[in-house]
Amino acid sequence: MRASRLCLATALVAILIAAAAPSLAGSVCGTVRDALTNQPVPQAAIFLFDNANQYTGLYAGTDVNGHYCVNNVPDGTYTLQVRVNDYLVATVSGGLSGGTPRITRI
Repeated sequence: MRASRLCLATALVAILIAAAAPSLAGSVCGTVRDALTNQPVPQAAIFLFDNANQYTGLYAGTDVNGHYCVNNVPDGTYTLQVRVNDYLVATVSGGLSGGTPRITRI
């Protein structure tokens, strides 16, 4: 099953901090690639959950190159869920804290 071979390429995940708002809201951006072929995965859905595992309402979709950005993410710790065709295929935890990104691979 293609969905089971997917991974979130955390090496390519970049957390960009936007200092435009005093709350230090930023963006979480990255690329979703197939774990076996390293090809980008278009039309994957990325959802952010807080550290209480509650959906934050923040999400993005991948483009044809597998790239995504979730914008207006306030400081905190989050879990990114990657779904393709309604199947959960990867999770990655990390966060934004005082303008310093923190990423943990799961």
